[in-house]
Amino acid sequence: MLNMSPETIKIYSTPGCGWAIRNYAALIEKGIPFAIVMAKDPAGRKTEEFLALSPYARTPVISVDGEVVWDSSQMNFYIDELFPEPALMPAKPVERAQARLWIRHCDHELFPVVSGLKGIPDAKARAHLRKGLLQLLEHGFVGRDTGEFWLGSQISLVDLCYATLFDTLDVLQEMAGPNWLEVPDQLLHWRDAIRAHPTMQQANSIPESLSFDTETKFIYPSNGGTVADTA
Repeated sequence: MLNMSPETIKIYSTPGCGWAIRNYAALIEKGIPFAIVMAKDPAGRKTEEFLALSPYARTPVISVDGEVVWDSSQMNFYIDELFPEPALMPAKPVERAQARLWIRHCDHELFPVVSGLKGIPDAKARAHLRKGLLQLLEHGFVGRDTGEFWLGSQISLVDLCYATLFDTLDVLQEMAGPNWLEVPDQLLHWRDAIRAHPTMQQANSIPESLSFDTETKFIYPSNGGTVADTA
């Protein structure tokens, strides 16, 4: 059994790394304290400690008792298996496989379009994003009585994954205008439910408290409240 002190679990990140928020949220939902270690020094240089852990030199990276995993989605699969309660993936193997497929859809079909934009999305990018969202709605949600979240009343890794996408789409909306994408209402309601969840509110509050001047920050999840932390 792991010692559940925040020194045991370290996430290497930066204040501006939006991908890490889904990892913060997974640990918060499980009530696991953790440390956030800056991957860059105050001058903006990537630290030697971080570079020794990440083959791609990209954040985030997690280290648990010295065992290292990178890529934010793979990190969350690891977190969910390492700390089984509460489960953030379905119990049935086929449903777990489907959840992984829709997480992949988010990160490998939709995000590349967003990350490749140089400004306001053009018609081709908008069409691709809308098609991908409709695929999720028509094939991912079809026949599912999910309630507010992917697993019903329980937030899941699928929800945490798409929270990152919705945040990015909102940034694009500020540039392109409110009707640039026409996201289906069901997905907007899903987005709003995810954002209103106490776990996501706690996770989203973390980046503004981070600074390159503070090398390590300890995070202590709160049940239904806000995270407590010490520098």
